[in-house]
Amino acid sequence: MRNIFVLVLLSILFFACTDHRTPLEKSDFQKLTSHQDMMNYIKESSDDSDLMELDTLTLSNKGRVIPFIKVSTSGFGKDSNKIKVMIFAQQHGNEQSGKEALINIVKRIYESKLTYVLGKIDLLLIPQMNPDGSELDERRNGNDADLNRDHLLLSQPETIALHQLFKKYQPQVTLDIHEYRPFSKSWEAFGFQKNWDEQFGTLTNINVDDEILNFQKQKFIPYIQNFLEERDFTFNEYVVGGPPNLERMRYSTIDINDGRQSFGILNSMSFILEGLNGRTSVENIERRTEGQIRAVLGFLEFVYNNKNEIRDVIRKSREDALNLSKVAVRLEHIKGDEQKFLTLLNLKTDTDTTLLIDNFHAKVISNLDVEKPKGYLIPKKIVELKTWLDNHGIFYEVNHSLTEADQYTIENFVDSVDEELENQYPQVSSEKININPNDFYFVPTNQLHTNMLVIALEPQSQIGLIQYDLFKEKLTEENKYTILRIN
Repeated sequence: MRNIFVLVLLSILFFACTDHRTPLEKSDFQKLTSHQDMMNYIKESSDDSDLMELDTLTLSNKGRVIPFIKVSTSGFGKDSNKIKVMIFAQQHGNEQSGKEALINIVKRIYESKLTYVLGKIDLLLIPQMNPDGSELDERRNGNDADLNRDHLLLSQPETIALHQLFKKYQPQVTLDIHEYRPFSKSWEAFGFQKNWDEQFGTLTNINVDDEILNFQKQKFIPYIQNFLEERDFTFNEYVVGGPPNLERMRYSTIDINDGRQSFGILNSMSFILEGLNGRTSVENIERRTEGQIRAVLGFLEFVYNNKNEIRDVIRKSREDALNLSKVAVRLEHIKGDEQKFLTLLNLKTDTDTTLLIDNFHAKVISNLDVEKPKGYLIPKKIVELKTWLDNHGIFYEVNHSLTEADQYTIENFVDSVDEELENQYPQVSSEKININPNDFYFVPTNQLHTNMLVIALEPQSQIGLIQYDLFKEKLTEENKYTILRIN
C-alpha cells in the first residue's frame, strides 16, 4: 500500500512539474489570459528553452510591458540562410484569440514541436500589441488610438516600437493577427452573415512589386485554404464592405497605415489574418483560438516550404523598388473582370449559400502617378517631421551641400471622393528655388522606404501626411508646400 501511495504521489508531482498548459487551457477556456498571466507564462517558457529569448518591445501608454520573443535554433539573425518572419497579434484589445494563439505557439516551441520549421525560419513573436485595450476588452489603446490606423503616422509607443523592431531585423515575411465581427444590423437585414473561421488577406497597394502580389495570390492563398479546410476550418480570402450588391465589397484598403500594408509597402511578404470573433470576447474562445493556431501553423509551414523562393522574391523586389521612376499616389478599387462568389450563412435557413457578388471591386488602379525624386528636403523647423523620420528609422543627412530644389505651389484644392471617402486633392505647380542647406534635412529615396516616402510626402497623395491633422497646416505656408523635391 505504501508503494502505491508513493507511486501516486510521484505521478502527481511529475504531472505538476510537466504541466505546461497555457493560462487559457488551465481555465478550461472559461477565462481570457490576463497581461500578467501571459507575462508569467512566456517568461517561464523562454527561461526553460534554448530556442527562445524574451525581450521588451516597449511600454504601453499605461506602462505595461509589451514583450517580444526571438525564436531561433542558431541565434536570431546569425544564420543568413534562414528567412526572418515577424508575427504580431492583438493590436485591437477586443480581439483576443490571436493573443491566445501565439501563447499556444510559445507552448509548442517550448515542447519542441516546431523545431523542424525553425531549421529554416528565425521567428519574432509579439503576442500582444495592445495590453491596455486587452485588459479592458476594448479595441483602442490606452491613449484612445486605433493602433491599426497608426502605422504611417506612428504617434503611439506601440506602433513606433514595432516599426523600429522591423527596421532592425528587416524580416522578409510579416503576419498581423486580428478577428472580425460579422454581426451588424445592415447584414442582418440583408439576411446573410460572413461566417468563415479564418480569413487571410494579401497586399493590395499596387506600388508593391507584382512578384510579391502574384506570389501571395497564386501560391499562398490556395495553399492556406487547402491546409485549413483539411483541418475542418472554413476559409475565405479577406474581404471588407457590403452587404453584397447593396454596398461595394473589395479585398481591402489601398492605405499604408495598417499593420499589413505598412510593411508591405517596404516590399515585405506581408499578410493579415482575421479570425471569426464571438458576440463576446470569451464566446467560443476554444474554437476561435484553435482556428488561429492552425492558421499560424499553416502559415509557418508555407514559409518553410517556400523559403528560398520567398527570400529571392523579396530581395529582388526591394532592389527593383529603388529603380522605379514613378509611384502611384492616388488609387482606386474598380470592378475589373473578376467574378466573385462568396459562401455566406443564410440567417433564415441556417445553411451556407453561395452568392454572386455583382459589385465586388477587385482591381486597383492608379489615378495619379508622380515621378520619384532623388530625395526630399525636410525643413528642420518642423520638429514633428524629424520625429516622424526617426520613428520610422528613415535615413537622412543633417549636413549636405544642396542649394537648389523644386517647390510645389498649391494653386487650389479640389474636393474629391476617393475609395468612397471625401478627400482634398491639391492642384499644384512647381518651380526651382534657391535654399539654405542648413535649413533642411536631405532624405534620399534610395533606401528601404523608397516608395513609402513618395506616398507620404507628396502633397497630392490621398493617403499622405498632408491628410492628417498633425501635419496638414505645418506642410503649407500660405500656398507653398514646405517639403521640397530634389529631382
